[in-house]
Amino acid sequence: VNKLSNEQLISLLDDMVEENENLYSILECISAGLLILDNDFILQQSNKIVESRLNFSVYLDDPKANSCPIWEIMEDQEIGDYFKKCAEKGITNTTEDFTVMTSGGSIRFLTITMTPLMHDGKTTGKIILVRDVTEKKNQEVLLHRMENMAGLTNLAAGIVAIHIGGGVLLG
Repeated sequence: VNKLSNEQLISLLDDMVEENENLYSILECISAGLLILDNDFILQQSNKIVESRLNFSVYLDDPKANSCPIWEIMEDQEIGDYFKKCAEKGITNTTEDFTVMTSGGSIRFLTITMTPLMHDGKTTGKIILVRDVTEKKNQEVLLHRMENMAGLTNLAAGIVAIHIGGGVLLG
């Protein structure tokens, strides 16, 4: 650093700022909510969409959010307990499904995936992805209902065929 001119230092800093801005832009473009935690489960970084997926007692840019474990600022007790259990048991690679109520009163289905954050071969924290899978769940329910209706239709058609064919109808 001592051998660099002021212009070279400024250029280096400008490059670093641009690289950081690019990384922040990427984080914000991810469609899943993202939390980056240190090994003590203290928030280091997040994207905006995570605040629309999870409810927190403080805004994530509030200094309190960076001074306590994530479960202490979670509004949803079940999700907070999940993070606390992972911390206590040393769980670093897991996926769990949750059902949450939005402030508007609707039910949302979330999948939360935790993976280790690695640097130089060491775990330096956790990456938490929060995906809203409500539409997928709703489509699965609809498909299941359609399959049930198809089964009932086939059963009814079979009964009618037996009746018309002179078979014995029970009941």
